[in-house]
Amino acid sequence: MNLLVLALAALGSLLLGMPTPAVPATGAADPMTPAGRWSEADDPAVGDWTQALGQPLAAPGLVLETAEDQRAFVATAPPSVRSDVASTLSLVDLTTEVAVVGGFGRCTEESRVDGLVLTVVDPEPRTDCGWSPWTVDLHVVRR
Repeated sequence: MNLLVLALAALGSLLLGMPTPAVPATGAADPMTPAGRWSEADDPAVGDWTQALGQPLAAPGLVLETAEDQRAFVATAPPSVRSDVASTLSLVDLTTEVAVVGGFGRCTEESRVDGLVLTVVDPEPRTDCGWSPWTVDLHVVRR
């Protein structure tokens, strides 16, 4: 049911020209699915954010293990997505989980987490994209 609601919200957002909502946090369920995603395609400030953070967001990603790590990361987020980033991180149970965050240019690429290492894979390497908006993915991983 939640997937249907998210799909309908995303479709409605596309049709109305509104930003697609971030994928809701689900805990450390699936290393292939980010718990949160923010894209320059929805908000140009996300592109500036990824560029400002630079290397820490490149693979293997940034590991947020403590509440202090989370607060520091949220403080770097642009005001337009800051509350959503904070809300997503608030769902991480720091006693049993950590967040792994990565930023990358996304056309057909997807992020995955193996252990505490974020990698970016491209299932369609022959696709020629005119633009690959900077994207920040947040995965939740068990300690």
